[in-house]
Amino acid sequence: VACASAHAAPPAPPSSPDRVPELAARYNELHPGIRVHIVDALTEQVAAKVSSGEADLGIAPERAVPPDVVQTQLFRDALRLVCPPDHPLAAQDAVQWADALGYPFISLSPDYAMALRADLAHHSESLTLEPLTYVTFLTTALAMVKWGRGVTAQPAHAESLVAAYGLVVRPLQAPRIERRICLLLPRERELSPAAERFRGFLEGYFKLA
Repeated sequence: VACASAHAAPPAPPSSPDRVPELAARYNELHPGIRVHIVDALTEQVAAKVSSGEADLGIAPERAVPPDVVQTQLFRDALRLVCPPDHPLAAQDAVQWADALGYPFISLSPDYAMALRADLAHHSESLTLEPLTYVTFLTTALAMVKWGRGVTAQPAHAESLVAAYGLVVRPLQAPRIERRICLLLPRERELSPAAERFRGFLEGYFKLA
């Protein structure tokens, strides 16, 4: 989640701790006179920060939002298996969910797991997700995977952070599950000129990506 305030600030969720700073850096290269302030926030908190005005705008996975917040899709991101390089599943070019669920699974929040369960059940009732544990931050999940506690599934945009932990990613199939990453904006409140420019940058960036 990323948030933008007076100078242009977005909230950034724990599931994309490196993507939002990357976007802010790219924007600052184009507009060095505008400062983008990033506000760390849990995914569930992003809409509230935009609603209250603490953040001018937000970037987060699709969620239910209050009536005074509008969310529009920026891009779609496929979930990928994350495991150590010496894990048995790492030898496969692509991993079936049925195989991945045979190992202890590290999940983000219960809401994250609930959405994942629904996607899996829609494909097959035999795909049941029972996480070993729930964690709040992606970095915690990656550290647990690194130390052999299990595997996890994270969006493809987290790959650079995954690599920093010495882990590998593999495409997940049967089913392929995607997450909508959205831009959150106030419905009535007018954006500052700086935030409006950052909004335009984000929309243009992902349209061309």
